[in-house]
Amino acid sequence: MRRMRICIYGETDLQGTFPAFISALAYKILDSLSTVSITGGFRRSNKDPRATSTDVAALWGARRAADEQGKHLKDCYEARIPEPDLNGRRDVKGVVRMTEADGISVHTMRGRTSLGRRLAMVAGVDVCASSKFRFEDNEFI
Repeated sequence: MRRMRICIYGETDLQGTFPAFISALAYKILDSLSTVSITGGFRRSNKDPRATSTDVAALWGARRAADEQGKHLKDCYEARIPEPDLNGRRDVKGVVRMTEADGISVHTMRGRTSLGRRLAMVAGVDVCASSKFRFEDNEFI
C-alpha cells in the first residue's frame, strides 16, 4: 500500500507556540497514518541562525514518531531541496538546507526555480499543511 504524502511548509521564523504546534502536528500525522512528511528542507537562514523554521519543527515531530515506531527517519521525512545554483533566497540572507547527514531522505529538484520547485513539491503529495497564516482585520486570508 502506498504511503500518503503530506507536504508541510511555511515560515522560516516561527514564533510563540507555532514550533511546538507544527512538531505535534507532524508527529500526530505520522503516528496515526501511513504517511511521509515532505518539506523544502529549510534548516535556517544565515540572517537568523537561531530561528525555527517550519521544516525543522516538522523534523522534530518526524524524529519523535520514527523513534517511537522503531523506523528509520528517512522513511518518515523527505526534503525536496533546490539545486545549489538555484538556492538564492535574498530575503533570508542565505540558506542552510538539510542534508542526508540529518538522517532524512533528500531529493534535489534539478532545473527548477523556487516557484517551480514548490509547485512540483505540492503537486506530488496528497495533503498540504502550511504554517503561513495571515490575518487582516480579524479575518483569515
